[in-house]
Amino acid sequence: MVAPVIGSVLVPLVTFRGLVFTSAIILFLNCIFLSKNLPNPKVETKSLDKKPETFKWNLGIFFLLTATFLVQAVNNAVSPYIAFFVQEISRNTGGLSIGLSVSATGIMTFLTARSLGKLVDRYSAALILFAMLTLGGFSLFLSSIADSLFIFIMSRAIFGISDAGVNPAIEVQITKMTKPNQLNRSFSYIQSAQSVGVAVGPFIGAFLNTHGGYQLVFSSVSGLYWVLIIAIIVFYLLRRKSD
Repeated sequence: MVAPVIGSVLVPLVTFRGLVFTSAIILFLNCIFLSKNLPNPKVETKSLDKKPETFKWNLGIFFLLTATFLVQAVNNAVSPYIAFFVQEISRNTGGLSIGLSVSATGIMTFLTARSLGKLVDRYSAALILFAMLTLGGFSLFLSSIADSLFIFIMSRAIFGISDAGVNPAIEVQITKMTKPNQLNRSFSYIQSAQSVGVAVGPFIGAFLNTHGGYQLVFSSVSGLYWVLIIAIIVFYLLRRKSD
């Protein structure tokens, strides 16, 4: 959230190379500090007498993991092109405006995550997931047609609200579909799906940018969100019919 703004201020002062070098030094010193100060308890290994129960897959879990993958892929498809898109919208844009455009998502996620988490606990997680994905699809479409810096920053802020609600809703839904003794494995699958999305997203963004520019990146990933929304509707309609 704060890093893009700090970077936009420091780059004119120390250049990109200097910023990367400074960041590397800070991370290295942080690693040394943590290695010296964190406790290092000895953990006794216990032999497992019973074979771990086979994880029970179903269409709902597979669908939610696919949604997790797509959300992360979309995030990482658009992120590398935000600065370029801002410069295309406003030629005289400074580094601080680019930093605000990048950090707007994180700021709104931070401000709304707690409230949306309460909504997920209080109401149907599926309903919140549907609403937040719809909001995310709208924000990405708004980004693709933005013709001013203000509209673009607003669209990224709206996307931050969507982000704050999507992940808790997915986690709650998977928890409901998983046996208590298999929760650790279900969360590890969520982490794996997120990691694959992080890895694949930049390739999707690069492909779309090569074939149609920055606007195609935002409009196409918006389309992915709408496909996901339609899939949610179809899935829950079929589930209700089978029940």
